[in-house]
Amino acid sequence: MEDLILNPDPFGSHNQIIKRITPNSIILDVGCSNGAIGEFLIKNKKCRVYGVELLKNSANIALKKGYAKVLIKNLNQIDNLPFPPKFFDFIICADVLEHLENPLKMLKILKPHLKKKGFIIASIPNIANWYSRLRLLFGNWEYGGAGLFDETHLRFFNLKTAKQLFIAADFKINEIDYTSNLNPQTFALIFEQQKSKSSYSALKKKIIPLLKLRYNLMRIYPRLFAIQFIIKAQN
Repeated sequence: MEDLILNPDPFGSHNQIIKRITPNSIILDVGCSNGAIGEFLIKNKKCRVYGVELLKNSANIALKKGYAKVLIKNLNQIDNLPFPPKFFDFIICADVLEHLENPLKMLKILKPHLKKKGFIIASIPNIANWYSRLRLLFGNWEYGGAGLFDETHLRFFNLKTAKQLFIAADFKINEIDYTSNLNPQTFALIFEQQKSKSSYSALKKKIIPLLKLRYNLMRIYPRLFAIQFIIKAQN
């Protein structure tokens, strides 16, 4: 699995999650990878971040980035978490639920550890995206290393079934937003290559309006054009 790179796209899933986190919050980052999202929240929003991660090397990197604690666990093999009840202000599941054998079970495990007015924020791929529909129309279903057809995806959601998942776990859906992400690695690389050049600010001025236009067009019919759903649900 590739290391997580924070996506600079202001309308991408990482920033959609980050902007919904209030400063000085206590956070659980489920499937935190190397801690890219938590590192930003620690440095810029003064949050205290805990994590759960499968890979020991990634967990150690997250700890070096300032995570208070990272449990090294296989999410498909846990029945409880060693955190106090009503402990977290926010729980983040960034591209996690689709990798689980039983995402409903995981939401029910997480729920008691969320404060009474706390929120869970999740990004979930939209399998009913136009690209998926087009591929299926031509009888093409081939897994890949990333994206909607990531070979590690075990569950697939459209907008209706994503909502049903959170309702079944007894969460109240507070907000739904959408993304039409570029690949985070590709997008980050574009910015990194230009960062030391005089063209960097000019590049941002050109790209950001295009990303905003793409985002606004996607919101006209998100069930078809969204790559991901961003679901914010309250305990």
